[in-house]
Amino acid sequence: MKTPDVGSASRRVRQLFGTLTEAAPVTSQHENLLVRTGLPNTLDAQDIERRLQFNAPGALNDQERAGVAAELVKRAREALDVIAGEGLEGQLSGSQRLGLEAVLQIRGRPSLRVLENDLEDLRLYPGAHVWDAVVDLHLHDILAASRSTGALRVRDLLFSYSPWVQGTVWIVAPTLVMTNRHVLFPPAQGQALARRLPGTMAAQLKPEFELTVDFAFYTGSNREEHYRVIDVPFVAAADDPVDVALLQVEHVSGPLQVPLSLSQQAAGDLDYLYIVGHPGRLQHVPDEVNSVFGDPDERKRVSFGRRYASEEPDPDELVHDASTIGGFSGGPVLGFLEGEVRALHYWGDPEYGNRAISARALRKHAQLQAILASGRGDCAT
Repeated sequence: MKTPDVGSASRRVRQLFGTLTEAAPVTSQHENLLVRTGLPNTLDAQDIERRLQFNAPGALNDQERAGVAAELVKRAREALDVIAGEGLEGQLSGSQRLGLEAVLQIRGRPSLRVLENDLEDLRLYPGAHVWDAVVDLHLHDILAASRSTGALRVRDLLFSYSPWVQGTVWIVAPTLVMTNRHVLFPPAQGQALARRLPGTMAAQLKPEFELTVDFAFYTGSNREEHYRVIDVPFVAAADDPVDVALLQVEHVSGPLQVPLSLSQQAAGDLDYLYIVGHPGRLQHVPDEVNSVFGDPDERKRVSFGRRYASEEPDPDELVHDASTIGGFSGGPVLGFLEGEVRALHYWGDPEYGNRAISARALRKHAQLQAILASGRGDCAT
């Protein structure tokens, strides 16, 4: 995948925030979904305060909520100054990135909790009312895609740690789920869950970890819809730009899940989209700031957004603005007018946009397709 440059970041920010001037409160253009544009301002701060009041009632007083909101808006403005200037190589601090993400969320890019048979009420998200009609028209398909998407939960058998969500997977064949390579092999100091088998594209699960897929890990009463991960028939090479892995699974409880299909259409044909994932709590972030994002708890969510327009689109990659944080890795990206997967989400950044591997790139990957063609995950080379 291409590494974004500062110029492209600047163009994408202008697409989201408009002309980066003060006087741009609301756009009247239909294609922008009536979202507010312009520099982050007091209206954004007021909406962030409302989010805090709803997500953390009683945790902060009025003055404290106003202070958190004002600080996030300030950091977002600083971030835009850095990107627009293009003189500091677009290097943003963690707090500046959080500020951008907070403003993005309250400007109509919600991440709704998935309930048992519904989605969270959009009225709980300031600025998100623009999606009302979309949800009303396409709720059935959104929930269907959500049911085929699950949380990859890991239990450390050696140290008896409580299970945690490592990422998101979706069922692509009766006994196969798809996710990212980095979900199994996290970067930096992350703990690898498997070992590569020399001479093959397969890997072997480490015996100290138990991996399961929970398809009903959403907000609401517990429901048993589990699969067990039994093998890793394919994981992309470390230097492969297609960050993908396939896990072989066996049914444990609940209904059999319906596989999602990879789209034949080009990513450039997509405009409005959504992504299903399991966002986890932001690390090293104060509780009050986590509350702006609804205190992510690894439960299933659906985030709405748009594909970024690009002067030089990459057919192997889809760049979008749906809200994503850690845990969405491996989630499917879909359009509203069909139930097929358009891309595999693998990376998110409020500066450069959130990135997904297009269905085209997945379809043309010969080694990946060899495993998918088997339908059972028994081909390891």
